[in-house]
Amino acid sequence: MLSNICVKVLLVFTLGAYAAPPSLESRSVQCFYGASFPAESTWLEFEQLWTKWTPVFQSHGNTAQETKTLKEAILSFSQQGGFSPTLVTAMMIQESQGDTTIRCNDNDQSCGVLQVKGGPRRCADGAHPCDDATLRLMVQCGTVGCGAQGTNIQSCIQKYGTNWGAVTRCYNSGSVADMGNLWYIPGGGDAGYTNKIGNILTGVEDTALQGLAC
Repeated sequence: MLSNICVKVLLVFTLGAYAAPPSLESRSVQCFYGASFPAESTWLEFEQLWTKWTPVFQSHGNTAQETKTLKEAILSFSQQGGFSPTLVTAMMIQESQGDTTIRCNDNDQSCGVLQVKGGPRRCADGAHPCDDATLRLMVQCGTVGCGAQGTNIQSCIQKYGTNWGAVTRCYNSGSVADMGNLWYIPGGGDAGYTNKIGNILTGVEDTALQGLAC
């Protein structure tokens, strides 16, 4: 009898130790400034973030093959660059919501799912599906670079290391004017860009992001 009780107690403690994390829907919007950008240890796992946002990718008309190619490319180029595929995915979500035919912006210079200068414009404003080679090039340009043009994630890491808030600010505006205030952009860019990425990384819902105000 005693041994049975011990087994039950051990089972309870074991299950408790591996309890599921809080539901993603419970994540609330936060405002991140400078050093308050969420630590990598608080980000969703790549598969978790990808699964969460796949319905949004598909809502833009992406085919299953396009989504598969994007996922494989993000995993490949993030490994090549030595950074998290979760970060790349969050930045893609902010830039294009994964829409493979998103139009070019920034005076028609920034193209592709990561909206990077010099990115391929082959599928911009076109019809699905976008071909595999173009999708891979979109991800390559935004992550490790594809030529002399454009800021990419790797080039920002070379400037700011693993300060991920600064890396995202750099990617959006080309540089960081104030490390203590990542909302400050004396030139062009989206002042709230880094804040939005931080919330995507920590699992905030798309509907909450749309109403984000800090």
